[in-house]
Amino acid sequence: MKEIQIIQTKTKIHPERIVLLSGNGQNVGKTTFACQLIQHLKKLNQKVYALKITPHFHTETPPHCIYKDDKFILSLEKNTETGKDSSRYLKAGVDESFILQVKDEYLAEAINYTFSMIPKEVKVIIESGAFRRLYHPALFLFLMKDKKDSIKESAIGLPEIADKIIVFDGHGFSENVEKIQLKNNQIYWKD
Repeated sequence: MKEIQIIQTKTKIHPERIVLLSGNGQNVGKTTFACQLIQHLKKLNQKVYALKITPHFHTETPPHCIYKDDKFILSLEKNTETGKDSSRYLKAGVDESFILQVKDEYLAEAINYTFSMIPKEVKVIIESGAFRRLYHPALFLFLMKDKKDSIKESAIGLPEIADKIIVFDGHGFSENVEKIQLKNNQIYWKD
């Protein structure tokens, strides 16, 4: 693990290259949709990174740790066989798979640090509930099992600001990942 000091200036994250996936809890298809999106973007000859953001500190010192302090831990996933979301991204073909464990109050600082390592031409798929409260990505997709489901407390207000609500029935999605397109290197939804 490297000792790295965080620079206080803001890093330009280039939101036009970000697809944010959030959802109404677990098992709503976020990671499955992300994997399909990774494969789709790779077919379009794009370099793609995935970033899983969680407020839960699952591992105190994960393998391939890039940065660690009492605010956040950033690491790379290198193992395709763990079954974790970050491992599934690798299996889908992502170029780099990051895991960011961060307390919500330090998310902006952690995002600033993380994006300082991501080249601006790389497309980024983020799985997070909190990211949209701070940043406006090119596409924000909210996934749920049924549009009639009650919204969990941490997701209140997110469906209303999502670009699309995607329903996952356990097998497939209400929207096709191929509707996500590129124009002038910017990600957009094509209806």
